[in-house]
Amino acid sequence: MRPRQRSRRPSFESLRHLPREGRALLAGAVCLARSAVTQYAVNPTSVIEERVVIAMVGLPARGKSYLSKSIVRYLNFVGCPARLFNAGSRRRDAGLAGSGAAFFDAANEDAAAQREEIAMDTLEELLRWLKFLPSNSLTALSALEQNQEQAGEQCRRGCVCGVFDATNTTVLRRQKVRERCAREWPPVRLIFVESICTDTKLLLRNYMLKASNDDYKGSAPEAALQDFLARVRNYEEPHQHQTLPRHFL
Repeated sequence: MRPRQRSRRPSFESLRHLPREGRALLAGAVCLARSAVTQYAVNPTSVIEERVVIAMVGLPARGKSYLSKSIVRYLNFVGCPARLFNAGSRRRDAGLAGSGAAFFDAANEDAAAQREEIAMDTLEELLRWLKFLPSNSLTALSALEQNQEQAGEQCRRGCVCGVFDATNTTVLRRQKVRERCAREWPPVRLIFVESICTDTKLLLRNYMLKASNDDYKGSAPEAALQDFLARVRNYEEPHQHQTLPRHFL
């Protein structure tokens, strides 16, 4: 008796042999299936046809990236395309991995300007992704072959969410984020989520994990930990908690 073969879902590559009309028809069917008549759309807790920016707020090692990854994983699971945009990763990719605590000192004006530029560039990348990504992933093929903006506007259904993972610990930074998002068209919904942790044991474990990332590659563990603690202190002085009237735009 021959074993049953598991069915395989077609990939984008396997669909490329279809004529353009066939691919357009398939994309339209998927758009319709996941449009406002689906079970997700009639759920009052779901987000319908919205582009959402979740901006994290919090000191280093407070769990922002952990929460961000959990949010992205869940939204993708329920059918809302989501992606994480991390300012720290962008800084390291820009050749600034290994930056010591002095780089994060607010009194260091040159470094502060660099950090601000990196953060806002990260937000710009997120907003570009929101603008040109149709919520239905199968329409991405059509969007790449045709005008991206037009394809996105025609086929977008449901929600799409970008998570801006940065400290955003000052009122001035959050104001810049609000002002930039307010200029977007079509509009986006901005939500600030602050991660607060005061458990000293948990914080120590988080600090140890941070002291082993790419910023401290090749450093002695104790020296790395002390430098990271100094970085946290540099953030604590200008830190301003998010207040209730400004949790969302």
